[in-house]
Amino acid sequence: AHFSQKVTLLIWRSLGFFVVVVLFVCLFLVFGVFFVYIINTKEGKMITITYEELFDYDKLYRGHLRGRLSKRDKKPLVRFEMNMLDNLSFLHDRIKDGKYKSGKYSTFTIRVPKQREIQTQPYDNRVVQHVLCDNVLTPYFAERAIIDNAACQKGKGMHFALDRFE
Repeated sequence: AHFSQKVTLLIWRSLGFFVVVVLFVCLFLVFGVFFVYIINTKEGKMITITYEELFDYDKLYRGHLRGRLSKRDKKPLVRFEMNMLDNLSFLHDRIKDGKYKSGKYSTFTIRVPKQREIQTQPYDNRVVQHVLCDNVLTPYFAERAIIDNAACQKGKGMHFALDRFE
């Protein structure tokens, strides 16, 4: 019971960070916010990421590579990769012109191991989400999170959190 109490407390502590990240991504995707993003670094310097820098072709391609992990056999990914350069170019142009709108989620039900409703986003939304998370959210929150927060951070997993808890 002692181990399960540690895990339960760890999960509750980590949920706060996760909820903030998901809320920010959802707000961006739903409202199509276009912005110049400013981050205060620990040294007090200002780093400005313009919209054009944030969504350049290289970052969109890296977002695509991250989005396809563990999804190689899914139809939307196969369709996207068949015309990958055209799709990335079209996505870049829609973002640049301010015409990008997030697509509607598709919903389906799985029954193993128990019945659950699953919602998936269109693949181009996944690419944009990875660009935002990798280039804006992760650097911002990683600097500001307390050392004990191990939620979704590289190098911080269950063992790190349990060691810190003890």
